Amino acid sequence: MKRKYCDITCCDCEQINTVNKKDARGRVYCVGCGRILDTTKKHPHIKVKKHKCKQPKETYIERIRKSKKYNDLRKYVMLRANGRCEYCGKYTKELVMHHTEMVSKKPNLILKNTNVFGICKICHAEIHPWLRKEVS
Repeated sequence: MKRKYCDITCCDCEQINTVNKKDARGRVYCVGCGRILDTTKKHPHIKVKKHKCKQPKETYIERIRKSKKYNDLRKYVMLRANGRCEYCGKYTKELVMHHTEMVSKKPNLILKNTNVFGICKICHAEIHPWLRKEVS
């Protein structure tokens, strides 16, 4: 769930207020003068500038996939496959890395070379049905 906050400039004291929560009645007060601020931007003299929340932190698996060890493993698997799908045996230019044990279920096996195979996109789509749209 994204939290939204905004900067509202008070028309009386020109104080910039960062709003991230309201009181029980839904009102926001100016930090400088204590005036109730309108957050709906009905009045033209109140400037509202909205911000987006920070992006969520990357997961453990995303961090691993960006690491040098993962890149080295990928190079090793592609060299081992030598342009040939390790599932069907066909030669192809585009091989993808496939983990036999799902990374989401067993993240400790993400860097094990015995768990990883270089296979073609067609075979990868056969194994994972949700990838069929990308291949077609």
